[in-house]
Amino acid sequence: MKPVQAGMLAFKLIVTGVLLWFLFRKVDIGPVATRLVSMQAGWAAVALAVLLGQLLLTGVRWYFVGQLVGAGIGFGLASRLILVGQFFNQVLPSSVGGDGVRAWLLSREGISIRHALVSVICDRAAALVLLTVIVACTLPIVILSGDAAIPYAWPLAIALDALTVGGLLFLFLWGGAFSAWLISLPLTRPLGVVIRDLRLVLLSSAKSLWVVGLTIVVQAMVVMSTYFCALALRVEFGTAPLLMLPIIMLISSIPISFAGWGLRESAMVAGLGFAGISAGDALAISVSFGIAQILVGLPGVVVAVMSSYGRKKPSARAVIRPAK
Repeated sequence: MKPVQAGMLAFKLIVTGVLLWFLFRKVDIGPVATRLVSMQAGWAAVALAVLLGQLLLTGVRWYFVGQLVGAGIGFGLASRLILVGQFFNQVLPSSVGGDGVRAWLLSREGISIRHALVSVICDRAAALVLLTVIVACTLPIVILSGDAAIPYAWPLAIALDALTVGGLLFLFLWGGAFSAWLISLPLTRPLGVVIRDLRLVLLSSAKSLWVVGLTIVVQAMVVMSTYFCALALRVEFGTAPLLMLPIIMLISSIPISFAGWGLRESAMVAGLGFAGISAGDALAISVSFGIAQILVGLPGVVVAVMSSYGRKKPSARAVIRPAK
């Protein structure tokens, strides 16, 4: 392991440890453990099924992203590698570590490493952009409802909405010229390629509508899976906590902790606390959701073991876009 990688791993372990230590000091773990061991199996199974379903839809979205950026990824291959990536997201230090595994395994299937990386990066970036849009829409609703006491709510909502709208307008109106300029400079060429292809993914064709629609459905299913975890724990969950969940998921996606642990729990306790959910209940929901993510990633182990990724396969190939 290189010194930089070792330093990042140490940093994430420290962040995870500090966040969990702080939570455990503030929250009585006894009731949390009691709730977890007495979960209702039916609702827990529904939560797992919904979470697995959103993974499969994520694979379909990645298929469309691959078509738009020039990587020929089949439905079956995309679905299998999404499951593998989900597993490694839970066991590698970063919550996006599975994305690197996806790109590497895709390159072993005959896709060029450049197309593989761009498809994975654009898939992740498109999901984050659209999650930000969802948060920009839901945050004002939460504030107007008056059911959540969020500090500095309106300045936060106005700033987020302005940045989101401004960013999308910039990408639509000037993204092409800006990416071309970045590509012309050797040091910024990779960033320019990502911006160019992200614009293709989100704003270019009917396939872009599929990407947008699937992302909205996927995020809604993640929210509903968390909601079903709350039902399994017998926690009352109203509209305000539901609308807070996209904000929590956006914060949890920041890759500064080990597989998202610690950061997700802190965001869940703080965010749901604004919506009236006790810290213990919020922590139980977050831990149960984290366990559910691990469980739905287990099929990825089977796929990784049963599939032969040791050699390149000629059946998959990159789709080269015509020069414009």
